[in-house]
Amino acid sequence: MMNTTTLIHDTLKRLAAHAPEQHAQIRQALYEQLSLPFNKQLDLYVNVLGPISSGKITGCHNIEKAAELAFEVLERPSH
Repeated sequence: MMNTTTLIHDTLKRLAAHAPEQHAQIRQALYEQLSLPFNKQLDLYVNVLGPISSGKITGCHNIEKAAELAFEVLERPSH
């Protein structure tokens, strides 16, 4: 199994590179591989995955920043 860092980076790159029709499947694979509860899925989508999917975050530098934000979201206590 991939480590979390690689998984996050690969997912962000895949979202940036693939057509929007494939994004839900890409996101769902991440959620399942990380065994994320719904509230974490939602936080990750709102803060990172949604903006990547919509094209608001592009470029390698910004993807790196998005990955850092994803880790912050994952480390936050669940509510």
